[in-house]
Amino acid sequence: MKDNLDKVLERDAKLTTLENRA
Repeated sequence: MKDNLDKVLERDAKLTTLENRA
């Protein structure tokens, strides 16, 4: 469960970074 959450958070962080860069 925790691993799954970590993956989701990591993906969210990447999406946020891309949005901030746009």
